[in-house]
Amino acid sequence: NVYEWLEGILEAMAKKHQLNSPTFLAKNLHLYPDFHGNRSPLADPSMVGMICGLTLASSMQDLALLYLATLQALVYGTRQIIEQLTASGHNITSVLMCGGLSNSSLFIHTHADALG
Repeated sequence: NVYEWLEGILEAMAKKHQLNSPTFLAKNLHLYPDFHGNRSPLADPSMVGMICGLTLASSMQDLALLYLATLQALVYGTRQIIEQLTASGHNITSVLMCGGLSNSSLFIHTHADALG
């Protein structure tokens, strides 16, 4: 499983840097995932994505960091949607995960961190 493999690399990197979680490994790598526009909550098809902090490095660790930054970007997109729903008067009490990434403990934990 590619997710497990990448997350294993991230766990090893976190351990090497004496971190409890891989979360802060991507502190210098940021991704905005709207490469094909934004569907929610902004509904702006002209928006574009970006990657900030990308280097020419091409190691497995660099790939794992890009994976982590992508997960974090997706999770903060979910947070933005939930904040908009809440501001519109909806009471969101739970979030259900589905699909392949729902098997990723890192994806689930990142959601828990961002959504509270």
